[in-house]
Amino acid sequence: MVKELDPQAVKKMLAGNADAFHQVLDFHMETVSRYVQRMTYNRADTEDIVQETFLRLWSTRHRYDPAKAKLTTWIHKIAHNLCVDSLRVSKPELRIIEEPATNGPDSDYDQRSQSQIVAQALSQLPERQRSAVVMCHYQGLSNREAAEIIDVSIDALESLLSRGRKQLKKTLEVQISHPTKWEPLSTERIK
Repeated sequence: MVKELDPQAVKKMLAGNADAFHQVLDFHMETVSRYVQRMTYNRADTEDIVQETFLRLWSTRHRYDPAKAKLTTWIHKIAHNLCVDSLRVSKPELRIIEEPATNGPDSDYDQRSQSQIVAQALSQLPERQRSAVVMCHYQGLSNREAAEIIDVSIDALESLLSRGRKQLKKTLEVQISHPTKWEPLSTERIK
């Protein structure tokens, strides 16, 4: 993954330079992949959607206007629309994303367990609420950027975030007080 994107890479990509496109792809690949994973929780869908996101970025680059939106916003909008299309076609089979271990086997197990619980709760949110929470919490996008991607007003986005957080809290409280009500989850690793 590229740590910094050459400021000229976007301009060169927009002009059709394939090498610059690969720089943009390398820079944004991990972030977009994480977003799609948290939206679909399905390895095959994630791979397909991420690939299609960057194919569409390349094929529609002439429509991107840097004066109107950041490239990150534009790419997330493409990925978001593809996720929505995918979720409308079929209910995804939940696959849990495991974060890398940092503090040994016990904390690794605790972290996986917590990730599974949160992923299960997140997967139960309606698509727009999940998208708002994932974009603002996990992706670090501003409310303005997330609203633009989801194509809602900032007030509507804040309402989605509020409802999503309330539902997550409620779902997580149920899980904590009644852990046997949840079905075991797959721990298949998504890379």
